[in-house]
Amino acid sequence: ISKGLTITIQNVALSLSNTIAFKVPKLRANTLVPPTFEEITEGNVKVYIESGIHEEYTFPSEDNYSLVKNRKLTEEFGLYFVCNDRIIVASSTEKIHGWTAKWHAEYNGFVCWIRFTSEDAGLLPWNTAKTALKTDSTIFLKIRDQLAPIANKYRSDIKARYTKKKGTANTRSNTSKSKAKATQRVDALDNKTNETALVEPSQDNSSNKNFHSVDSNRVFRAETKVPESTEILTRLNQLDSKKLGNLYKSLCSISLVSHSALMYVGAWSFFESLSTLIGKPATEDMPAFLNKKTNEWFSDRSEKGTYKTAISHVNQEGNSTKHHGVHYRTDAKQLANTFETLEPLILKALDLAIEKKQASKAS
Repeated sequence: ISKGLTITIQNVALSLSNTIAFKVPKLRANTLVPPTFEEITEGNVKVYIESGIHEEYTFPSEDNYSLVKNRKLTEEFGLYFVCNDRIIVASSTEKIHGWTAKWHAEYNGFVCWIRFTSEDAGLLPWNTAKTALKTDSTIFLKIRDQLAPIANKYRSDIKARYTKKKGTANTRSNTSKSKAKATQRVDALDNKTNETALVEPSQDNSSNKNFHSVDSNRVFRAETKVPESTEILTRLNQLDSKKLGNLYKSLCSISLVSHSALMYVGAWSFFESLSTLIGKPATEDMPAFLNKKTNEWFSDRSEKGTYKTAISHVNQEGNSTKHHGVHYRTDAKQLANTFETLEPLILKALDLAIEKKQASKAS
């Protein structure tokens, strides 16, 4: 359905029809705990593990927090197993699937997608009817053992960046209510446990250094435009590609709030065009091509995972906006951080494009 398939049920007698809604959880990108991505190759099977916060889940310290909405999402948390684009297990917290801990409120919002892909369907860990996992298969057991650490890291990251142990935060006094957003706020996590309390960032960096040290000491903020990079502009001038240059200048000029749909399509076009310039075959999709380049250009595992997640986000939202008749992102502010995150990869790609152009002229 996410690739454009539409399923409609019609009642001919009553002249009624109903289109099946697409509903599987995506991962939040605009968050202090970014999604993680890992690619594993086992023989002729590739496994992609992507985890993070449910796209609609919010924390009490956030302005758009909704306890009612969070409670409706409870059944969507957990592990999702997919074989060749078919969901076999959804929202599992069963031990047999790799969930080893007792469910705790600090895991709320956690979603982990485990995707197995292979040209040979017989190598995938599913039964012959393709309706259930073969939990005794070698490849499944290898991947299953890696899932508990991912869930536990999520829990510790949430505690470190969104929560503070009970008793270390001060309750609000009547005289400090007007400064609520600059002081600490104590709330039970999702109203389900009293073991943790949520803390909002202080305006004084010295009083909350750990919070503001997230992501290379950059303060978490929401941009209204993609910030221009001098280095990217310099490379684009060297490359002298009118299309890429104009795309980038437009992306840095248009509002991420007022023109969100345009921004996601524009961002997709930028990366698609850049990929084509450096040799992407027409038969290969952009994320797969750039993932290979990421593996080639970078060595740090965490860094590579972050780049792949960001590329996947641009591709998924850009494609969905282009092809779906209704769906589009109502807010594109995440793209500011996405371009900032992907700058090293963009520079590598532009350097290669310049090199290819110079080589072509020389010949």
